[in-house]
Amino acid sequence: MNLQDKVKQFVENVVYFLLLFVYYPLYFFMSLMLQKEIFTFRLKRLLNIRLKSNIGHFGFTDKFLDVTAVSTEHEIDFLRHRGPGYIERVTLWTARELAKLFVGNQKVSLISDGQLKYVLLSTMFAHALTWDAKRKMFAMSFRELNQLNFFPGFNFSARHVWFNNDLICIEMDNGVEYYSRGSYREDYELAKLHLQICLTFHAPGLAHNYVHFGIPGTMSVLSEELLSRNSVLYNLITPHLRFTERINFQALHVGKATGNKQNMFQRFFFPRQWFPITSRQFVSGLARKCSETHISRFKTHLASPASKNDDGLNGSMKVKEAEVPNKNTSYEPPYLKSPYLRKVGVI
Repeated sequence: MNLQDKVKQFVENVVYFLLLFVYYPLYFFMSLMLQKEIFTFRLKRLLNIRLKSNIGHFGFTDKFLDVTAVSTEHEIDFLRHRGPGYIERVTLWTARELAKLFVGNQKVSLISDGQLKYVLLSTMFAHALTWDAKRKMFAMSFRELNQLNFFPGFNFSARHVWFNNDLICIEMDNGVEYYSRGSYREDYELAKLHLQICLTFHAPGLAHNYVHFGIPGTMSVLSEELLSRNSVLYNLITPHLRFTERINFQALHVGKATGNKQNMFQRFFFPRQWFPITSRQFVSGLARKCSETHISRFKTHLASPASKNDDGLNGSMKVKEAEVPNKNTSYEPPYLKSPYLRKVGVI
């Protein structure tokens, strides 16, 4: 660490210390209010004034099922074991991030080409990959971003990425493509930074949402109603569904985490909102994605005769070097079982 970095770190710590005069009282106040809320729910439970879990539709044009009411037991469990973590995030963590922002230490580093391909091939992004037979490259589209109206100041400009062993190509929202090989490396790295930012929104905002909503929420409620507490199935799935009921209800029907209006309060106490869109846009997109994924794709997959064959590519087709599938899958990424695709995509 050089002298300049040491000075910036010192200034950051000083700013953080000063901010704690505001955020520590807020931390203790919010902790006190949390305990009050827990006490209130426990008192209601003691007086047998209990809320019951419920399932209903959410969405506006497209509709899907999820939690519409949270039981008293789940509410208490969530407040006791998840509540304190949110308070620390909103107060002490926010103070540290504001201090970093003040001295310019809150920066995102540009990842390497190898790291980018690793992320696309070896994480949940792999489920969104398709094969472009014409280019002979893996492809991932961000066209869904065109359906969203982002708040001013938020730019998600990447729209497509193609890659193989030798080359990465990134297309921006103006249709211009930038290549990892060539004489315009600086322009390509700027495009890759935009792509990197789009990936951070795509994961929780577009790709993860239909995984966390719909089936998990309804399973959480129905397992409590239909399964015996001593059954093997109940004890197997309950740890995976814990807090799901309350988290989904918060996102769908309270929406404080997805209603980032960039007003004064949110800029100082919620500076790192991952969803720069309104709650209505979030819920509408979520209902549409759940409908498309859980109903349309799943029915198509089950209705396909090829889906009953285990040919090493999720029942889509057998892969030859001259015949590479251009089919997307919501299940296991096809290259995992295809030697040819593994060879093409290896880093």
